[in-house]
Order: sequence, then C-alpha cells, then structure tokens
Amino acid sequence: MDRETHPVVAAGEDEHDAALGAVFLIGFSEASRWLVPGTLLLLWTLGMIARDSVSPPTLAIWFGGSLLLALFRLKLQNFMGDRGRFIRPLLMTGVFGSWIAWYFISLVPREPLGFTIALIGVTTWWTASAALLASNPLAFANLSTLLTAGVLIGSALHGSPLGGSVWLVLMLDAVMVFTYRDRRTAYLRALEAAESVRRLADEMALVFESVRDGVMVTSSGTVTRLNETMAEQLGREIPDVVGRHLLEVLGSSGGALPVGPSRVDVVRPDGSAVVLELTGRVNELQDLVVWSSHDITDRVAREAELHSMIALDDLTGLATRRAMFEHLEDLRREARPVAVLAVDVDGFKQVNDRHGHGIGDAVLRTVSERLVECVGGAGFVARLGGDEFVVVLSGATAVSARRRFADDLIERSRAPMVVHDVEVRITLSIGLSASDGTVAADELLHEADLAMYEVKRRGRDGWEAHGADGRVVASLATVASRYRRAM
Repeated sequence: MDRETHPVVAAGEDEHDAALGAVFLIGFSEASRWLVPGTLLLLWTLGMIARDSVSPPTLAIWFGGSLLLALFRLKLQNFMGDRGRFIRPLLMTGVFGSWIAWYFISLVPREPLGFTIALIGVTTWWTASAALLASNPLAFANLSTLLTAGVLIGSALHGSPLGGSVWLVLMLDAVMVFTYRDRRTAYLRALEAAESVRRLADEMALVFESVRDGVMVTSSGTVTRLNETMAEQLGREIPDVVGRHLLEVLGSSGGALPVGPSRVDVVRPDGSAVVLELTGRVNELQDLVVWSSHDITDRVAREAELHSMIALDDLTGLATRRAMFEHLEDLRREARPVAVLAVDVDGFKQVNDRHGHGIGDAVLRTVSERLVECVGGAGFVARLGGDEFVVVLSGATAVSARRRFADDLIERSRAPMVVHDVEVRITLSIGLSASDGTVAADELLHEADLAMYEVKRRGRDGWEAHGADGRVVASLATVASRYRRAM
C-alpha cells in the first residue's frame, strides 16, 4: 500500500503517471516513506487499546508480529519489480487484513468504548486505503473482506452475533463500497485525462520535431528546448545548446532580441556563417518565448547577387542609374556638399556607325576607365546608359575642385585611343551642378543635364556649370574649343 501499490506512482512510470499520484495521494504525498511506519503505529495503537483485556504474552506477540509485518512490507516493496505491481497489493492487503482480523477475534476489548475506538482507527486506515488502492479493485476487495470477516467473527465469539457492532460494520461496508467507487471513478477519469495529455504531448513533440523551420524555447533568455532543425542551423548538438543564454548561442553581443521578425547573422563553431530570420511568440505568463527560425542564407546571397546585377553596369562595371540615385539620396540625408558632372561622349553615334558596335563598346569601356582614373577616390562614377555617364563628387574639398575635375576629364578624353588596331578620337561634353546637400538627386541631375546640353549647343568638347541663378557658365576650355572650331 505504499507508492508501488499504485501504478500511477510506481518507480519508472511515465511523468503523467507521477502527476496522477498527486491526485490520489492528497494527504499521502510521502506515502512511500510514511505509510509503513504509519501502519505500524496504528497496529501498536490497537495493541495499547487492548492491553487491559489480554495477557502479556498475547500482547507481546501482537507488538512483535506487527513489527515483523512492517519489516516484511519494506522487504516486499521491490518484489517482482514492475510485474509485481498487481501482486504486491494483494499480498500485503491479505497479510495486514488477516492480522487486523485476528486482532478483532482475539485482542479487541470487549467493552463498547474500547471496541469503538479500535474500529474508528481501523476505519480511518480503511478509508485511506480506498484512495491508495483505487487502481487495484481486487486488493481493496481482499482488504475489505478480511476486515469485515474479522469484526463479524470477533463479535460472534464475544456473544453478540447480531449486536450493534455487526450492523455498524455492515454499514461501514456499504460506505466503503460507495467511497471506493468514487475513488475508482476519479482514478479512471484522471487516467483517461492523463492519457489524453500524454497523447497531446506526443503529438506536440512530433510536430516540434517535424516542422521544417528551427524551433527553440527560452525561459528568461535561457534555452530550455530546441528541435533538430534548430540545432543544425546553429551547427551544434542539442545538449550543447540547452541551458545556455540565447544571445550566447547566437553569438550576439547586443541587447535582447526583438520578439518580432529579425535577421541575425550567426557564426557557427566551425567558422561557417548563416543568416537566420527569428520570430518569437511569448506565452500569457510572459515567462516563455518560442522562437521559430528560418535559414535565409541562400536568399540573402541571391538578394546580394541580384542587387549587384542591378547596381552594376554589365558593359563597363560602373554603377547604374539606380545605384547613382541611391548614392545621391544617401548624401542628401547626410547633408553633405555634392557636385554632379553629367558626361556625354561627343559623336559616339558616328563611331558606332563607322567602326561597328564592337569598337563602340570598347570605346565606352575606355572612357569609363579614364573617368575612374581621373576621379580616383574622390568621386562616384556611374553609367546612365548609351554614351551618358555621371560623376558624383562629395565633400567640401572635392566639390570646390569640381571645375578642375571637369578640365582634367576633358583633357584626358582628347588623347587618342587605339581599339583593335583602330585609332579613335573622342571628346566629352560635361555639365556641372552643385548643392550644399539640400537639393534632391533628380533636380541636381536635371541641372547638370541642362548645362551639358548647353555645351552641346555651343559646339561640344568642354564643360558648362549651372549657376545658382539658373545661368550657365562656360569653362575656358570650352571657349578655347569654340575658338579653335571658328578658326
């Protein structure tokens, strides 16, 4: 009748069985420790009640036998292991029931008061057994039969076969039947509920391990559980992760991660890197967070590749129009001084028509190389399309030197270039615009285009600057070029 007599609290049982033990051992949560000495105390109390009605040898036999039975009960605890969970309660109820039955036959006081006290003590123990033996109807029936038989036989031997004690015991039998039925019903319902909980836990565990994304549970920032997918994403074994702080596992030195979707760069122990998209959900008690993780490393790489394709011109390797506008907007947000040089290759159509598109493409690549060499690290060079280029200068020093840059570009462009054994000469028309960091990118480019078109209109091969008042200022190189054409 200790913890092993109840299958839901037997050693080695599932966790849900252990939880059931709390339902049926209310008030007996330490049954395995206190039930045997408690039963021995009951038996010795019965002996103390009978001390004035029996001989000393009989009383000594009762006390000694009770102690031997308690020791026997301790020895019987692991008898037959798990297979004995059903047999052990039958054996012990038979032994203890027979011993108490002998008490009522041979030792119980004949006076009503002593008999009543003894019966109250046994009834209390009997009622407790109804809960402890809820899983074993045969053991409880065995105990109840022996207790009833002992009281009835004892009453008959005392000369009152139909006395009040007989009817009292029969009434107790009826009460015990209903008590046990209630305990048994509650036990079966709890067992069914526990089975439902176990099945639900199994289903949740199956889902936990079957989802394609990584799943991790944290409590106060400490990892308590994760699935295999999450462990693979982190490049670690599950035991290496459980018990560690989330930020330590992710290799993050920042503050707490936001519960909403966030992108985290994780460096694995082997040195490889992955990009994870983490999303957390907090429970109602605010003490647990369930994180779902999706490996987006490949997607990030594709996005970077796509951005590179969009941001770089296929022919020249320069930045594209889109990248140029993004760069100008970044400079405007930083309120940095900026100058824009709109560059157009003069007579490029004639080069294509005369020498073919292969030569024309080579000319554009050479022009882009010369632009980059001239600007160096002071500017940003982009190709808008066709024979149109843009140079962006940023910072007060570079902006103030924009006209010198334009002169250098024009001077370099006049040098002949040899492409596939063909000598090609070109010139550039350049329009300048500048801002203190407050003018929008499209407006700056429009002003530079206006200045560049003015160079085209006035004879090409030079630069013009768009002034703050909207007027266009010609460079000395442009004036000299016009003079040469006039001569």
